[in-house]
Amino acid sequence: MNNKSLKTLIVALLGANLYCAAALQVGDAVPDITFTDFSTGEVKTLDDFSGSILVLDYFAYWCGPCALASAEMIPDIEEYYALQGGNPSGAPVEIISIDTDAKLFEGPTLRYAYKYQLSHLMVSESIGIDEQLGRGAIPFFAIINADPNSTTAEYGEILYQTTGYYEGLFKDEFRPVIDAVETSVPSLEPVIRQNPYSEYIKAGEYVNLKVRASAAQPMSVQWFKNGDIIEGANSVNLEIEDFQYEDEGSYHVKVSNAYGSAESTAAILVRKESFTQWLTKYALLGEDVRSKDEDNDGLSNFLEYVLGFDPASPSTSLNLDIAEASVLEGGSEVRLRYRVNNRAFDFARQLFISDDLENWVQVANQDFNEITIDSDINTKLIELIYPQNDGVFKKFFSLGFSDKNVSEVIRVGDTISGVVDEFDLEISEGRYVDIYTFSGLEDGQPVTIKVDTTSLSSLYVDVWLESDRSDEIGYAYYGEGFDSIQFVVDGDASYTLKVANYYEYGFGTYELSVETGEIYKEIQIGDELVDEKTDHAFGENTYVRKYKIINPPAGQLISIEATPKENSDGETPKLIIQPEDPNFGTSSFSTRASPLEFVPNSQVAVFTVSNSDGMSVADFDLKIKLTDIYPDLRAGETVQTQNSDLVTWTIDGEKFRFSIYLLQGLSPSIPVKIDVDGSVDDTRVLILNATTYAMVFKDIPGEVKSSETLTFIPEEGQYYFVAVGSTDLDNIADFTITVNPQVVE
Repeated sequence: MNNKSLKTLIVALLGANLYCAAALQVGDAVPDITFTDFSTGEVKTLDDFSGSILVLDYFAYWCGPCALASAEMIPDIEEYYALQGGNPSGAPVEIISIDTDAKLFEGPTLRYAYKYQLSHLMVSESIGIDEQLGRGAIPFFAIINADPNSTTAEYGEILYQTTGYYEGLFKDEFRPVIDAVETSVPSLEPVIRQNPYSEYIKAGEYVNLKVRASAAQPMSVQWFKNGDIIEGANSVNLEIEDFQYEDEGSYHVKVSNAYGSAESTAAILVRKESFTQWLTKYALLGEDVRSKDEDNDGLSNFLEYVLGFDPASPSTSLNLDIAEASVLEGGSEVRLRYRVNNRAFDFARQLFISDDLENWVQVANQDFNEITIDSDINTKLIELIYPQNDGVFKKFFSLGFSDKNVSEVIRVGDTISGVVDEFDLEISEGRYVDIYTFSGLEDGQPVTIKVDTTSLSSLYVDVWLESDRSDEIGYAYYGEGFDSIQFVVDGDASYTLKVANYYEYGFGTYELSVETGEIYKEIQIGDELVDEKTDHAFGENTYVRKYKIINPPAGQLISIEATPKENSDGETPKLIIQPEDPNFGTSSFSTRASPLEFVPNSQVAVFTVSNSDGMSVADFDLKIKLTDIYPDLRAGETVQTQNSDLVTWTIDGEKFRFSIYLLQGLSPSIPVKIDVDGSVDDTRVLILNATTYAMVFKDIPGEVKSSETLTFIPEEGQYYFVAVGSTDLDNIADFTITVNPQVVE
């Protein structure tokens, strides 16, 4: 049994990319293999890495095991061998990181590369090479000899391959393979293997610039800022603990040994500046400061911030370099160049197209690419590449900028297409949000918000609705599919809808539509409905039907029973009945299996029937009736009861048999004391919300005793169950329950 079999391998499955047994094995030579540089598009072959031992790392930015592997592989392999001047024979070791998403998610993949300081980020261009290497799940690794002077391995020979990751993998398995390769021509002169990354840093953040180089030892290192030597900066890492304006600049490093020297390309460090910080720097205050034009040059303060202009000095450059447009043969591609403030990040950019200067359409961010052509401390020149491959060529282009911190207004009847990406407001590391505020809503109006990603290339998105009277009213989570949030408008509340990317640094494309119309089907106590359907889509493979019971008796216990019917495939769906509050839309309450007994806490009882097993639309019959399955227990009363088979629950890992009573006659905000004496040693008492079954009180587990005393404070408009029982499921236990209505000090 090898060492790996004693470890826990972590992999991410790729579904359709699970391949058959590998045609190429360890000892075989790889065919002509090519890669495309992720950023430059330059095609590279094995010869471009001649003289090195290559570690191929197939990854995706969203893959958790890949991230764990990258965090360990860089120090344990690349940095380890760089500091030693290569393997014991002097052969340098390089990691080729290959994006398995084929550059589909460019932004998040580049951020992944920056986070883990990947030296060579590539896209595989060799058709079928993945299958031949045996890649299925990720992460997948292969070690290949690219040293033509090796005396122990052929050029292009596969030395090792494996799928998955476990802690210690690279020390346990990679290093012995790499160390065994011998070369007759060791690498002596310094070679820069990874240049330091340019960064945009917020004030006060920690910065760690890194360079990786291979060279015969001893090797010296010297860092420079703006061409000047940084005293004492003689490590492969350059750390800045508290980044500020004075730390901005161009940084590069020189690596030397007895055989020569090599210098890295420059990394530009820029301090990020929010719009608020920019306003403070220029002492711009007062109302409507965002839209004011201090120097009367036709540009608002916000645009001056985005473009990097001085708000007190009129600008003569108003075209943003957009006039630098080129059209390839046949009009298949348009390139636009524009320059922006290199420090600014509190803005979103939009591209609009038109063929008549009257009707403008916004282009989704994922439908065009952008590359930075040139940058300095103050500004950067960006080239926007828009492929016109639909046969309808647009003549006019417009670039817009908007404040990330200002929400977009949405109204009933609107349909909006959007995308969440790095151009939106950042709410946490790698997560961004689009914000919408509602206008024109009317008190009591039923509203349905549909969010659709069915036909869009998108990662998962989170959607949630908030109001100033409740943190979260409704929530939707989905990927490829559609979902909805429904609520009834409170005229005294204001509402905000937020859409965020689910995966860190991933984008999410969506379509929003806001509709009005009856949400609930009205029914009455005593109704028996047949052939009902869960016909409203509510997330992937989930369908619901919402009901509203008209004029339910106040404080009365209601029983709802849904009986599912077989579908055309002979399958019987599983149903869930869930109580709701009509003032708070989609309920976050715990669900209960049919039948459901609950007490409505408002004049209108609302509940939802949904399928719970991933099947599609479910047919069912529905019965609504009053019930006395849980008898009343009023304030001031004492009752004697026996522990029966009425309800058996698992609490704290143990099964309990409970008797349940509906508490009546309680006064809001007045503490109530409940005394319970039992004939068994382990007496348990619970107080439950009679609408939601949420736990209000639970006696201390582990304290075995026959009597319990508890107090709780009822809330306005709420009803409660008291549940009394024990773990003795074989014998009947007696209990005396007293509800004391007196105020407890």
